Amino acid sequence: MATKNRAEAPRRRRERIHTGHQADRLDFKLQESKKRMYQRAAEITGESLTAFAVNAMDARAEAVIREHDATVLTSEESVTFIDLMCAPFAPNAQLIARLAEYDAYFGNDT
Repeated sequence: MATKNRAEAPRRRRERIHTGHQADRLDFKLQESKKRMYQRAAEITGESLTAFAVNAMDARAEAVIREHDATVLTSEESVTFIDLMCAPFAPNAQLIARLAEYDAYFGNDT
């Protein structure tokens, strides 16, 4: 019985277990002192360096997005906004004309 050597043996691909999550890589260089500091912080929290970095980036990204998407009003602006929201609605002439056009086109079933 002849034994095949490794070069002749068919190559098998590793089978990946698909969890529905695709991972992507992020590569960057660090100063050695910063890497040591991050590694120490990761060890203190009981996380791997990768988990620590991803968690830190997640928290920072969420904060940046939240700050970007938020509208912050001064006290005076808040009072003006509330006053406008509580004011009774009074349609102007242009809106009344557009509503009449709408009713003429679609009919007024209300």
